[in-house]
Amino acid sequence: MNRFRNLSLGVKINLVFIMAVGILAAAILGLDVVSTDTLMNDIGQFRIEQETVLVERNFIRTQEELETAVTLFANTPGLVEAVAVDDKNALRTLSLSAVSVLQIDDFDIVNVD
Repeated sequence: MNRFRNLSLGVKINLVFIMAVGILAAAILGLDVVSTDTLMNDIGQFRIEQETVLVERNFIRTQEELETAVTLFANTPGLVEAVAVDDKNALRTLSLSAVSVLQIDDFDIVNVD
């Protein structure tokens, strides 16, 4: 403490000013870190919500496309008759011809009767 008594008034004022600026800078830095973290969390949440909406739209679109493909395939001439009589060769021929047209990779034919 004896050292500070011997300092001139100008040096003491400068030290007080530097300490005040340092404390203010530390407070601003702390607020900046907290604000940046909050902003990143908000942006991340917004992006997750956007991606969720996109995935839901893609699922709906894919579901509609599949329903259309199933309807078209179910209306293929001769399909119902081939299922009714369990004609595997006719089913294979009809399904192979429908796969390229309907752009489906895999499906099952089921007789619900």
